[in-house]
Amino acid sequence: MKRNYNKAARNYLLKNKDTLLNAIIFLVLSIPATFLVQSDMLATRGENYQLYLMYLLILGISFIQGSSMVVDLTVKDRLSRRLEFYLASGGDVKEILKAYTLEMFRIAAIIPFFIFMACFYMIDWTVPFEKMILIYVTTSAVSYLGIYLLNTLVLSIKRFKLFKNILFFSNFLIFFIGTNLGPSLLDSNIFNILSLDTAILFFNLIIGVVLLMITLAKIKHVNNEDIIRRDALWE
Repeated sequence: MKRNYNKAARNYLLKNKDTLLNAIIFLVLSIPATFLVQSDMLATRGENYQLYLMYLLILGISFIQGSSMVVDLTVKDRLSRRLEFYLASGGDVKEILKAYTLEMFRIAAIIPFFIFMACFYMIDWTVPFEKMILIYVTTSAVSYLGIYLLNTLVLSIKRFKLFKNILFFSNFLIFFIGTNLGPSLLDSNIFNILSLDTAILFFNLIIGVVLLMITLAKIKHVNNEDIIRRDALWE
């Protein structure tokens, strides 16, 4: 059954117009953004600026794409009661949730992977190879856990229009803060004490643990009967 859920989720997402449109938009935007990371203009400001922008692109694109797919698949499954049909047919909500999250992450991670590879090979980094790989892996893990948490939250929410609005406003707010606060921090002396690459790893670790703990706490109380009985409204 697990494989069927993965395949069904993958096929749905790859045929979904919103998912494809978002992927095209992010692909188009990522090309000049990747060249900006490698540009002499940014290089003259220091490697920290290049690393920070690359990190922001990888995390931002993967999570925004993932959260969009949560709305396109999990929310719509709740509203159409397709999820309830799966559960009534003997499916396990936790297995479905894992399958949905994995397929969303796989699709959302494609563009960030190529951004990382392009930046990794075209920039002469002073950051050790192992740290660069760890930054990518931990950033991807944070994105995966964020998508997993959103999928889990969908199961306990009743009003999905409000959820969608809050989700996209939060994405915009986080991206706005990241793009505006980051340069100010980079211009300060804070990274003379702790290198940016180490700070990113610590940040990913802390955020990852927090996301994991919240998700585990939420999913512990999830069961098929509650999902089937709970109404889902677009309001």
